Amino acid sequence: MFFVPLAYATNYCVGTIGSGKCPAGYTGYANDTRWTAQANVPADIADFIIDENMKLTLGGANPGSTIDLNATGTLYVLGKLSTNSSYTDNVTGYGAVMRAGSIYVSSLGIIEGNGTGFRGSVSSSYRGDGPGGGYSQNAAGGQGAAHGGRGGRVDANFYQPLPYGSIVYPTTLGSGGGAYDSSTHFGGNGGNALMLFASSTVEVNGTINASGTPNPPGATAGGAGAGGSILINASTIKGTGLL
Repeated sequence: MFFVPLAYATNYCVGTIGSGKCPAGYTGYANDTRWTAQANVPADIADFIIDENMKLTLGGANPGSTIDLNATGTLYVLGKLSTNSSYTDNVTGYGAVMRAGSIYVSSLGIIEGNGTGFRGSVSSSYRGDGPGGGYSQNAAGGQGAAHGGRGGRVDANFYQPLPYGSIVYPTTLGSGGGAYDSSTHFGGNGGNALMLFASSTVEVNGTINASGTPNPPGATAGGAGAGGSILINASTIKGTGLL
């Protein structure tokens, strides 16, 4: 699960080197860098810093490429680490994995995967993506999706999406909501699966968000997407942040 320290590991920072929290001697990446394939991610990461007011995105357009961020030292999230998921059908999905010796999310830091899980439906003829995708309920509107609990149902004549995934080891994406029609009232997207592994400590003083999204603006009759998963596996877990 964890990595043997590399003999020639490199320290990286998203931000301006020698300014803010990016020390001199680090290798820099520009703000709003997006890694759309695993080949974009350095294989020799020691410490990795995302500076305040800076953003790094793992993954491409939804559904994005599967990206893992692996560091042998400490991952410091002082700005925003945005993630996307990858999936192939309504059953399988793969979230974002972050591995490091330690992971630190500052009070201003954000790891976000809200609305980047399974997609909401854009047609009343199809349910939202994912095992718990919402259906269209015709005049009653689109259903809210299921994940850790049952999906929504405002009409007893329609099937209610059932829960799935594990409450002990959560790694599944949230499903997409159902659409009311095929023009504007679409379903919301599900949340991502955010998995943090540290051989030492994970400290969260900021925010980790894997929420589903409500129906898009103007789509008041669409169903909301279900929340995704947050898994933290470490020797020590601490902090005053929000999950």
